[in-house]
Amino acid sequence: MKFRQLSSWLMLLTAATVLGCLIGLGIKNSINNAQAQSEKKTIKLARTINPQLKITEAKVGQNDRKFEEGFDAESDWVKNLSFKLENISGKSIVYLQVNVNFPETRASGNLMSYTVIFGEFPSKKLKNSKPMLLMPSEILKISLDKEKDKIYKFVNERQPIESIQKVELEIGFIVFEDKTAWTAGNFLRQDPNDPNRYNNIGSQPPR
Repeated sequence: MKFRQLSSWLMLLTAATVLGCLIGLGIKNSINNAQAQSEKKTIKLARTINPQLKITEAKVGQNDRKFEEGFDAESDWVKNLSFKLENISGKSIVYLQVNVNFPETRASGNLMSYTVIFGEFPSKKLKNSKPMLLMPSEILKISLDKEKDKIYKFVNERQPIESIQKVELEIGFIVFEDKTAWTAGNFLRQDPNDPNRYNNIGSQPPR
């Protein structure tokens, strides 16, 4: 009889402990989500030399957002981010990379940067790539909603996407229709002996 009473008491104690842990975890997650939603979000632009594309009109959902200015948003705000790219290079663009940087990930390692790609790389066709021709002064709208599953999986490898408060936008690599390219403020020309290679030709546009 005493053994049965002890067994029942242990079962009740175990159940109470498990329930307490679940409640505690739920409270912790609620607090974390509340903190994530209460902190100001920020969209920044990476410093660029000799820019060939202009990033404009950032939005989160339907709300216009100014660069560098804090704003309130839900914890899953990154998927609702959109912006526009204006071609200010004076030449047609056939391929471009936009880096979506997450500065806060530097606290736990190297900067995490997700690359959004448009167009086809001239020397090779990447999976799911589609031809693009962005004419001078033409505007391209980019919405991260189309990339949200990949972005969330990428960031969650290091930290919860809900903890992200800052996003930095950066133009990574551009290839023009004339087979010249641009990256990090420098112009490049396709190597005639290796189409996958681009040689730096300096900070001045090629003539």
